[in-house]
Amino acid sequence: MQFRILPAAALAAGILSSAVPAIGADPIVIGVVLSEAPAAAALPASFIRAGIEAAAQVANGEEAGKALPVRIVFADDRGTQAGSAEVAARLLGEFKAAALIGGQGSQTAPPQIAAAARAGRPFVNVNGWDAALRLSGVADVFHISPDNTSLAEALARSAAALGAERVAIAAPAADRGAEARAEPLKAALAALEPPIASSFLSLDVPALKPPALAALRRDVPDLVVAIQGGTAGARFLGQMRQAGIAPTARRLVLDGAGIVDSAVFWDDAREAGQYLLSIALHNPAIPLTARGQAVRSALPTDMPETRLFHQGADAVFALVDALRRAQSAEGTALVKALDTAPAIGTRGPIRFQVEKGPRHRQRIDIPFALIQQAEQGAPAARAQVVWVPGRALDTARLARPASAAVPPAAPARPAPTPAPVPPPKPAGAVR
Repeated sequence: MQFRILPAAALAAGILSSAVPAIGADPIVIGVVLSEAPAAAALPASFIRAGIEAAAQVANGEEAGKALPVRIVFADDRGTQAGSAEVAARLLGEFKAAALIGGQGSQTAPPQIAAAARAGRPFVNVNGWDAALRLSGVADVFHISPDNTSLAEALARSAAALGAERVAIAAPAADRGAEARAEPLKAALAALEPPIASSFLSLDVPALKPPALAALRRDVPDLVVAIQGGTAGARFLGQMRQAGIAPTARRLVLDGAGIVDSAVFWDDAREAGQYLLSIALHNPAIPLTARGQAVRSALPTDMPETRLFHQGADAVFALVDALRRAQSAEGTALVKALDTAPAIGTRGPIRFQVEKGPRHRQRIDIPFALIQQAEQGAPAARAQVVWVPGRALDTARLARPASAAVPPAAPARPAPTPAPVPPPKPAGAVR
């Protein structure tokens, strides 16, 4: 297993802040577990690592950071649970990490969480979406990562901003992952004021035959939230368009599965992808704090700015601000500080839900933007931003088809012409 140390900023003599005394002579270590392998994990790991490095640099350059610097120690678990358990234990023991950042993926997070719990240290989950991580019962886990409920709340708030009164949630009932997204969305719509009514459309109907689609065209509400990823999701978009269900002049489709993030989205969706709305958990239109601006300026020039970059940075800022409030690297004090006051993240305050329950210590009010694929075939960077929470919906940017995309109906079959009645035969004629 590999370890790499990111040195803390050099301490500047004579610039120590009396309001934030140093905890000790050495910088405080924050351990980070990432998966540099297999190859598919290396790219997301690089985004998270860049955000963590940038945030540590910014935090150590702040006045309080010069008195209370942090040192980041990265460990590569090679994408395995056994590797996660080993490197997490070493970070907490050999390197004496005050806290762990991990959870690049949900599969490797549990051993990291267990190691932090045994050591009495807080764990910050940077990108593990799985609900099981929040229901595990292990204490002192703080979730920077979005979860299905976070996404559901963003979808529901977007539906309200669009003025929807009735929403159809389309998802494959046989897919537990899709079901896990559909149920929170139904609850989030019902919790709005005023509530938005919703209905469920099972995408397990064989091939969604034309008669079923025709019925949907008559009965479907004014917004469809499609929770179906990959090629199957693109096929469903095409079926709805072909049947004239959506998009239309009065009815749009909102992507609830992240289908637009796929590199082959336009290859799969083709013309059916135009007008599709989706949630962007990162977008340049989302306002940045001063820290966010500083972190953005530290982004490597050859790296795109992604949500993982910001989530990595926010994990560091949450811990740094808690350390400064607690004036202690002791586990109990650090956990209390994480619970009691917000940190300043790259895109606003970082607050965790304090009420006990399935979302205990989940970050709330995760920033997002509502975007639309207004131009067919355009890259994601050219998607239109139509709404950011806290601002008015930009109706001028919201594109709709001029008319329903209904294929022309077959010409009506003419009524059969009655057979002519033969004239009566004269009397005496031979039959």
